[in-house]
Amino acid sequence: ALNLDTIEEALDVVAEWLHDMKRQGLSGAVIARKLGMDRKTVRKNLEVGIAAPGYSPRANHARLIAR
Repeated sequence: ALNLDTIEEALDVVAEWLHDMKRQGLSGAVIARKLGMDRKTVRKNLEVGIAAPGYSPRANHARLIAR
């Protein structure tokens, strides 16, 4: 069992799997099937790398109903 304490550790493991499979000669479609990912996501992650999603705070909007 893997001990993944943070999201960054989990992403590093997935990135390592992707690159290992690619080095073994597997196509992006085969990697995607094995990992249950979309093939375009596999391609993007092989090209750019995997990063945790970054969310910005939501903007305040005028309320339709006063509180």
